[in-house]
Amino acid sequence: MLGNSRSNSVSNDIGRFNGACQSIKTLLRYHKKKNTLLQLKILTGMTIMGIGLFLLIFQTFVSKLDGADAPECRMSYMSPAYAKVNGFDHSHTKYASKYSLYLYREQGKDLNPDDNTQFLNGAPILFIPGNAGSYKQVRALAAECANLYVSDYQGKRKNQVWNNNAKNLDFFTADFNEDFTAFHGRTLLDQSEYLNDAIKFILSLYAKNNIPTKSVIVVGHSMGGIVARTMITLPNYANGSINTFLTLAAPHAASPVTFDGDLMKVYSSIDKFWRGGFLNAKHSATKEIDSKIIDLAQPRLKNVSLISITGGLMDTVLPADYTSIKSLVPNENGFTVFTTGIPGVWTPIDHLAIVWCDQLRKVLARTLLEIVDNTSMDKTYPLQERMKIFRRHLLSGFEDYSAKDYESSKGEDINFSIKLKVDNDQISSAMPGERSLISPPSYSPNVFKRGQRTPKMNFFYLPEEKDSSKGKYEFTALSSLPFESIEDFGKSTKPVALLCRNAVRHNHMNAEVESSSIRIVDFTSETTSKGIELECIDVSSNAHSVPRSAISTVSASESSIGGKFSNYNVLQFNSTTLSNFELVVIGESPNFYSLENRQDFIVADLVKSELANIKSDANFWKFLLFGVEINLPAKRPLAVDVSIPSIWSSLVAYNLKVVRSFDQKDDRKPENERFGPLIRQWIPSIFETKWLVGLNNEPEKLISLHSVAPYVPFESSKNSNALHLQVWSDSMSTKNLVTLKLRVDILTSLRLLVMRFRLVIGTLPVAIVALVLGYQFRMYSKAGEFVSFGDGLVYLCTPKALGIICGLLSFLSLISSNEFFQGLFYLLDPIGLASALDSGLVTENISLNPFFLGLEEDMLFVFGPIFFIISLALVCLTYNLVLLISWTLSAVYLGLVFKLMNKRNQFKMSHSTDTVFLQSKRRIIGTIFIIGSIPFYFPYQFAYVVITLVQVTVCIRSVISYKSLEKQQPSSIAVDKLNTMKHEAANFKNFNLSFFMLMLWILPINIPVLIVFIHNFALKWQTPFSSHHNFLAIVPIFIVIEKNVSGKMPVRMMLQSSSLLVPNFITQMILGYMAFYSIVFGVRHAWWLHYLLNFFCTWLVFLNFDIWGTSNNQNNAISGNSYCSGGSTLGRDPEKAKSREYLKRSDLSYLNMTGSKIY
Repeated sequence: MLGNSRSNSVSNDIGRFNGACQSIKTLLRYHKKKNTLLQLKILTGMTIMGIGLFLLIFQTFVSKLDGADAPECRMSYMSPAYAKVNGFDHSHTKYASKYSLYLYREQGKDLNPDDNTQFLNGAPILFIPGNAGSYKQVRALAAECANLYVSDYQGKRKNQVWNNNAKNLDFFTADFNEDFTAFHGRTLLDQSEYLNDAIKFILSLYAKNNIPTKSVIVVGHSMGGIVARTMITLPNYANGSINTFLTLAAPHAASPVTFDGDLMKVYSSIDKFWRGGFLNAKHSATKEIDSKIIDLAQPRLKNVSLISITGGLMDTVLPADYTSIKSLVPNENGFTVFTTGIPGVWTPIDHLAIVWCDQLRKVLARTLLEIVDNTSMDKTYPLQERMKIFRRHLLSGFEDYSAKDYESSKGEDINFSIKLKVDNDQISSAMPGERSLISPPSYSPNVFKRGQRTPKMNFFYLPEEKDSSKGKYEFTALSSLPFESIEDFGKSTKPVALLCRNAVRHNHMNAEVESSSIRIVDFTSETTSKGIELECIDVSSNAHSVPRSAISTVSASESSIGGKFSNYNVLQFNSTTLSNFELVVIGESPNFYSLENRQDFIVADLVKSELANIKSDANFWKFLLFGVEINLPAKRPLAVDVSIPSIWSSLVAYNLKVVRSFDQKDDRKPENERFGPLIRQWIPSIFETKWLVGLNNEPEKLISLHSVAPYVPFESSKNSNALHLQVWSDSMSTKNLVTLKLRVDILTSLRLLVMRFRLVIGTLPVAIVALVLGYQFRMYSKAGEFVSFGDGLVYLCTPKALGIICGLLSFLSLISSNEFFQGLFYLLDPIGLASALDSGLVTENISLNPFFLGLEEDMLFVFGPIFFIISLALVCLTYNLVLLISWTLSAVYLGLVFKLMNKRNQFKMSHSTDTVFLQSKRRIIGTIFIIGSIPFYFPYQFAYVVITLVQVTVCIRSVISYKSLEKQQPSSIAVDKLNTMKHEAANFKNFNLSFFMLMLWILPINIPVLIVFIHNFALKWQTPFSSHHNFLAIVPIFIVIEKNVSGKMPVRMMLQSSSLLVPNFITQMILGYMAFYSIVFGVRHAWWLHYLLNFFCTWLVFLNFDIWGTSNNQNNAISGNSYCSGGSTLGRDPEKAKSREYLKRSDLSYLNMTGSKIY
């Protein structure tokens, strides 16, 4: 009885314990279901939010811009003819079968080829097209050069040209059969090597000329500019054969796509070469660049000039920031300029239009003809003279960098070459702070007309030298008429401008100057009783062209080159320049008062610098939340420069509204203004100038800038990157207050993200997929269940996980610009193509942030979570599309194909042993053929696309197998056995779909090189052996796909086993590092993601060797018992125990996944 009572007591205890366990399991399932529902809602909400943000950004990107960012290019016309240079064949280059060389001839202008004459007698120019570009893109620039030379240098204006040594230009152009240089480093090197051979051949055509030519000017468009820079680094470069590079929308600072490792290595190599050639004296002993490279580069680059021109915000192919050469070339050898600031152009230009835009090509044609020196063997002027010409034609003229070319900026070396004598009756003087409006009075026959000998001279006196405030004044003059030299003064209605000093006070210096070098301009007469004698320099040529801003002006293009109106002209001298003079003289032409056009005017003033310069101390958050108002007084200088140090980011756009309040009691009305408000938007550190005109008709304007941008070198000083708004207004004709209202334009700011972060959308999803895979493998090791990819996404959306991810991304955005963490990231970078010191080797105080989003702006830390949400939404959307397609195809297969089967067992999928053997044999032969041809013909990217397609079929087959088992009735198969088969089929399906997601997001990285391969195949050109033919880069992935085709799952590493903790940890570390790399380095080195996938597959293959004893552990796990499993395993149904034997298998061969339907 005692034994029975104890037995009953134990049974009751076990029953109560099992009941408690069941209650706990029920409770846990309830909470898990509740939490899963919450996570699913979060995932759904984030997906909707991410897709909404993506569509919103896309909509803003395709919307049209207005104001200074609206395109205003005029169409260009030409009569082209192309002569193929057949003599440049295999005897001169090994690339003759792939590429061709053409000579452009403008019909009716250029000399045609003639066997009896030496028709090539000009200066040779080589045009290099860009990515998938055509050799015919040379026609617009070449035609304008021919037309300009014939009309100006050989025509009626022959005596009015700037360059007496100019010669016609012979344009050669390369036909690359629209090669994809932006996708493939080897192609870029092929083109560069070919062009070096071409230049040698071109120079040989001029060998018999009286003055043989030994140098060629190179013009490169887009990637053609990078090809040009690469040419000078190659062994087959002929020393001195290139001394001038002119690039149009070329990505010098960074590669626009980072999918090819060879391309990134080429970029790194040429950057090191150019930095070595212009190495700063401070870094002469640097270890970053090999001394052999420095010794080779410096002689080659010593006399080289590089000019980079970009179209600005309208370029939707290449971020305009990438055209910067600030970290590559010193200012003495080159600069980057935006077309919005080039005098006479004043418009943004898109990536393709930059080669034909009429305003720009006219400026470039005039510039090229002026740098030509036909008396030299180089066919160009020396470096300093070339740079001076480039600065005069391509910069706005307001920059301190361009002002150094003026005589007025030479300090003590100024040559006062003019002696001016003026009668006191001719003088109209203004003291500092006074304003002068020089305008023709109403036309009347009674108006006093001055003679040629008595022009009116307007004097603007500077304070005496003893006055300590002398160096704090600025002079500004705005004229609707151009200024002319003192030699031509009085011949037209144009005014003249002089900077002078009193000759009497400086007589001791005059003795040192030869009288023959001084031009005496005497406006006195015999009746002059009192006069003044001055020593002067003519600064009329220092005037800058600015857009016309009349009351009715709508856009700057109205007065650009080819416009219907003439432009305005500005003279502006800062306190440093004026410190060498005593007064400014503006001379009115005697013909000025005979003008019939009453709209012409001259406005000038001399004011204290503190009145002409205003600084706004408002921070970014004020501009974002409330907007900021900047008030300008009614009595203000002609030009007021407003500095805003907190606005320096290229990622934020602003809305500017100009509000003018007129005094109703004042008789001077708005219509009395000589000109409408004009705003010059500029940044000190870069040569980007924009002109905001038409403010009377459209007071709201868009403000966007290219200052500090992600992944691009920039000056470390934030003040040098600050936005400046120089407001020009006629406060003399009307009395009005001007208020500038600035606030952040959020929608347009979203547009700016597209060009800078488009690669983020390709790399951040890889990190998300890697994180999901890490969770799936962890659950697989822990519970034997490989959860679905969707469940993994749901797990990422737990409040805790989501908070950690968004917090880390925000923190990473903040620390990526920190010097310490940047050094740490450089150490963790497995590629190591660059170092932290590279950017500052040429120019001091240059910084670069190539990590994560490349943000320097702490206030934009939210961009990290924003791009995570967008990427998560895209991954979720992609997965559901893959799932939808797989389930649809499987449903069609099961619904249609199986109905046609006559056999009773519709779900039997086994085949005879012979059939399976034949399919396996075919698979092996195909694998050997593809892998074996990789080192010799196919790039591994081709194999990757093939096995991705194979993985698609595996995914579809796994879904079909899973659905077929769901339809299976337990009557024919034991319940546990069927459940086990369903469990394993679900695991196999989930693993293959997840692995396909990883392959799918890495697929775009491999596509560009495959495109190049197909293009070369069409041209019957075999790409030389390179890293793309490394079969080891694809074999591990091949093996994993083969395992998938065979129906095998990865070996399970159980967390309960201490011996398997290491491989589990390694698996998680590999996937974790893949996520880390995708986030931190992925944008600038996306090509390495393929190798990380390859390494992950290598690890999976290694695990399949079963050196960890996983089979025994799995067997123990299967036969083991859990206290809350519902009771003891003793006395269980033998059928149930037998069915568990299926779990001991390391593959799913019992699901018959090896059938022919895989292939």
